[in-house]
Order: sequence, then C-alpha cells, then structure tokens
Amino acid sequence: MAFLATIHSSGAEKVILTLSTGATVDVAPFGVEQVYFTGQVEGFLAGAVGLGVKASFAIHEDSTMLRLPAVLRLRLLRGAEGVFELYGYGGAGVEFYRSKLHTTDSLMLTGGVSLLWGWFYVDVPVVRALRDYNTDSDFGVTAGLCLRL
Repeated sequence: MAFLATIHSSGAEKVILTLSTGATVDVAPFGVEQVYFTGQVEGFLAGAVGLGVKASFAIHEDSTMLRLPAVLRLRLLRGAEGVFELYGYGGAGVEFYRSKLHTTDSLMLTGGVSLLWGWFYVDVPVVRALRDYNTDSDFGVTAGLCLRL
C-alpha cells in the first residue's frame, strides 16, 4: 500500500481527470434492448465536493450517443491518505442520439457512483434521456485511468 500512497499528492491536487472505457446497457421494459461500447472522459475539481464534466461517446452497430452533462460530485468515503475514494454524483446535460430511425438532441439526467483507487478508476452511471419521441433509461460501467493534477 505504500506504493499506492505515493502515486499522487492528495494535498496539492486541483483537478482529477479520468479516461475510461466500458459498456452502456440500454434497458427497455422487456429487458436489454442494446449494449453499446462506451468511451468516457471526465474532469472534476478535486475535493470533497466538486464540479465537473463527464463526456461520453457510445456506439452500437446502428446507433451512436454523445453525452455532455455537467455534474456535481460528493465524496462518500475516503481511505487512508486519499488513495481510495468513493463518490456519488448527479447532474444534467445534453445527449445527441443518432440511429437509422431517429436523430435527436435532448436533455439528459445522470447520477451514479465512481471509485478512484490510486490511478485506477471505475464509474457506474445511470442515465435518463428525455427524448421527444420517448424517454430512455440506461446504465453503464466503465473502467480506466485517473490522473490527479
């Protein structure tokens, strides 16, 4: 654990940046509708409470989604020397959805939890897109790298 404690300086950090990849699961009333490959980039102000932006791009064989929400993040748990941190977050933004049947720009709401452990990062977001032809709910899991600047 001593190695993990030295990979960042918890007292001097100002910004936390993450880069992760994973899957987004589109949930329908009858079960799973689609599974998207997802890439995500985030930037947050460091601290117990921080503002940030979560940009994600998800692709499936016949549709894509670009999401740009602003998010408020709250630290729920912090381990010794800040190596391990668990956050809850919530926010809103825009979603640009494109498929063979629909082209929609809509409001989206998001919330979830994220875990930072040294350089390792895991995020589990839940998203509700408020589209003009219907609403859509999905959840995702991404994992990747965390940089603390």
